[in-house]
Amino acid sequence: MLQSDLKKFQQQLANWVTDELERSQLPFQRLENDFQVITDNGEAIAEIVLWINRQSLITGSVILCPVHTDKIPEIRGLAVAKALGLGHFVIWGARDITIWKSTGPNPERYKSYPLPNAQKVVPEDFRRLLKRLLEDLKIVTVTTAISSTALPPHYFANLCLLTINDMLPLLAERTKRAAGGDRPDTWIEKTPREVAWKSIWRLLLLVWQDRIPSGLQPERLEQAMYYALADFSDSGLKNLKCRTVNPELGPKASIRLHHTAVRLRQLRWPQNDLQLTELCDLLLSQVASQTGMSNTLPPWPLTETAMLVNCHVTQPSRTIVVAPEPYLDGIALHTVADSCLTQPSLVNEISELGRTPQVSSILAFLDNDQTLNGQERAARRLRLRRVWPTRRFELPSNAPAFLWDCLHLIGLQKYPGDLQLQLPKTWYQMPGAELVLSVIVERYSLKALAEVGEYNFFWFSCPTEKELQKIKVYRAQDVVQVPVDIISGLTPGLIAICLYADPAVLKLLAQKSLDVISVGNQPENSGYPENGCHLFGLTKLGQHLWATCQPGRPLPNKNIIMTFRSAGMVVPNKTILNALCHTAQQYEDDAHSFDKLDQELAKLIGSLPELNVSRANSPPQSRERTTFAKDLVKNIIDTVFVEGKPQFPEQYLIRYFRPELEDYDLPGPLHILESFFDRLLLADEDQFRIEVSGVARADALILASHSGKYVFSLPKDSGILEEIVSAYRDDLQQLWETLLKQCRQQLFRRRAALKLAHRVWKQTNLPPPEVFQKK
Repeated sequence: MLQSDLKKFQQQLANWVTDELERSQLPFQRLENDFQVITDNGEAIAEIVLWINRQSLITGSVILCPVHTDKIPEIRGLAVAKALGLGHFVIWGARDITIWKSTGPNPERYKSYPLPNAQKVVPEDFRRLLKRLLEDLKIVTVTTAISSTALPPHYFANLCLLTINDMLPLLAERTKRAAGGDRPDTWIEKTPREVAWKSIWRLLLLVWQDRIPSGLQPERLEQAMYYALADFSDSGLKNLKCRTVNPELGPKASIRLHHTAVRLRQLRWPQNDLQLTELCDLLLSQVASQTGMSNTLPPWPLTETAMLVNCHVTQPSRTIVVAPEPYLDGIALHTVADSCLTQPSLVNEISELGRTPQVSSILAFLDNDQTLNGQERAARRLRLRRVWPTRRFELPSNAPAFLWDCLHLIGLQKYPGDLQLQLPKTWYQMPGAELVLSVIVERYSLKALAEVGEYNFFWFSCPTEKELQKIKVYRAQDVVQVPVDIISGLTPGLIAICLYADPAVLKLLAQKSLDVISVGNQPENSGYPENGCHLFGLTKLGQHLWATCQPGRPLPNKNIIMTFRSAGMVVPNKTILNALCHTAQQYEDDAHSFDKLDQELAKLIGSLPELNVSRANSPPQSRERTTFAKDLVKNIIDTVFVEGKPQFPEQYLIRYFRPELEDYDLPGPLHILESFFDRLLLADEDQFRIEVSGVARADALILASHSGKYVFSLPKDSGILEEIVSAYRDDLQQLWETLLKQCRQQLFRRRAALKLAHRVWKQTNLPPPEVFQKK
């Protein structure tokens, strides 16, 4: 059965079950489809869950419909049943319906209902068998019930996660009301989850210590928790004790949280401190996943790390943990419950750390690619001075936040020490990456690097008396040791070649069979023939290395050595390049000169690996570069404007019911000529003048006049006008930032990427950035 047909069958089965619940006298109160649970085998989906009491996670039964990926569906059923506190589960298969008992270590077949032949089956047969199944489940649910002492930690973890998911919509509504006009969208987005997790951690602490008073009104639970937490003298719980600026829970969320507290006490949880630490471990994994932390380990052996940054890694000792607030709250509770652990310093932001905590070993996951506004950049510069008192860094205004964090971490590093970074795969193509990379090269030597999924791992260490001879490059299942002198001067191109070039080429580099040197590491260009570098770029090996080093960029016709130096390209030594220049003169006009270039290169440096490289039969000419540029612009426009271009004002007026409009006929783009209080005089480049009242109307006329349309209608209502102007500005700003990011991924140089973005934007007939960006 196809996946789509299976989903339709599951939905029909759920509809039949719902009908039976309404008609028959069954203990099940409601049904839920595709309920997600965490089990000892990882996350799993329960296709149909029959609830007796959903808020208390009292499950009546679970029905699973195996998919093609389930080789042994009973294993998944056993894990799901235990995680939901059930002693049985049902598998609705293709040939029969089977009830399995899950009270033991292995599933045990309890009862089966054979299905009719596929050619004879009718819907009524399914309904008849379903009714028999539900009647039998009334008995099975009671006879296979699990005692509270036998419930696994995954059951309590699912109870907490269910509570959080139920609280999120309630907290989101209160957060929007409490946001006001000065809160950013990111605060509104993350605050409900932070409040929900903090409430759960507090609740687990107070239930563990039996500090929740009996007979408490559910609406007053949050206030009671604050009073109870004030009695704790443990300094490690200051994160849980502090009253933050977050909105209060409110009566509905407090009642939902109180229901969970009653259920935990009803189950007499925890039986011992071990139950609490096991539950903390499970919930920490979940909060790490929800807040975007990394749980991926580098491929090399991980040593003890003094500072963890946005990493969910089990460490025997750690002095500083930098992570989101919900994770820090869980760490605080975990260390208090496990008295054997040393309480680490808990920090929410890297920039909060001063120079005092200098650490020797850091493991950091950095991926915040959001740009900072002017106020945030000024604050970051001041904080950088605490760890870099003698240095001043000028990162570009559009540099992502993780590059600021990286500079701060480097300043915290105690000499000597190890710095292990997990960065986005294209991090070295982002604005400001060259500056950060130069600082890294100044202070560290590279020990190893690897590509893991969508990220790159780097292992840097401060130079020691015994210098490294080789650098380990982890490639899939293979590890290649590259001599240090080949990539001693770390550049973006060398990083790309080591990680993404053909494995056979990388092994030749490691064996020095090609006798390559990095032109980017040379202090001067003397001795390297320009034509020789160009001819090497036309060979299969050269084109493969250039495409890996600078993807999407054609080989230049002039200033090749300067381009190779800035890109970090590798070329053969001067002798081989001069030999290529000499032999190429013999077949200059030969139509198959490319093949002869490859043959000559193979004679000079030995056998070459087979590379699948597509290339033209002539060096790239200006017409080919023009075609490449046109294709590049077209691809960028198709990617950025995939949903089309915003049409102002008509696209924004459809949100309002028949607003009263005022027509305008303008000759061309306008600008503000004069202003007096709320009266503004607008003019174009000729003699046209128009006077309007209100800044919003002036902005609307200027934006509309720059969009290439000169006849349009604007609402007379100033409130509606302000709303559509604000929405149009936001859309334009978002498109512009997306365009900049896309151009930066295509072109290595920041200025070239910015120039390309302005050229693409000009073709869209949208207002230029200086018009819609807020000053």
